[in-house]
Amino acid sequence: MTHLHAGFATAELFSWGILQSLPQMYREKFKHDIAPDELEKLVGAGEDFLLSVASMELLLLGDVQNNIFWSAPAANGKSAFMPRLKNIYLREENGRYVVDVEKATLRKIVADIAETRNNPETRRKGESLRTLCPAAAVDGKEGKNGIKELFSWYVNLAREFYFPRFLER
Repeated sequence: MTHLHAGFATAELFSWGILQSLPQMYREKFKHDIAPDELEKLVGAGEDFLLSVASMELLLLGDVQNNIFWSAPAANGKSAFMPRLKNIYLREENGRYVVDVEKATLRKIVADIAETRNNPETRRKGESLRTLCPAAAVDGKEGKNGIKELFSWYVNLAREFYFPRFLER
């Protein structure tokens, strides 16, 4: 049960962290608020980024988390992920938006992972690589994988309570 709770906590933190990042990255790139018709493309970029994070090696996940988000205290006494916008950015590719990680940040992540793998104190002997969040392999009641369904739920909340302040009027 502990792994399940940890999985939901990670999904929540990453989902909200990504959703909070999207309007800020858009504003950084285009110097204005989001046009309402652009919001769906932005949400798609966030979902794609979340799916790529969910398929990473477990050792890599923590390093990515520490390099693209910082942990801020939340009102409920827990913490929330806030984006490190100097380390991630929005780019356009074939008419779509893509959330990407700065090259210097990627180099740091790769170096950190190599150090972790080569340090016998941080890697158990014979341990195999662990990848892919189990929720990616399970379909939810809407017929999408568990990650997409959970992200969709958070997107609906963000559409109602968070995104409106960033939309062009």
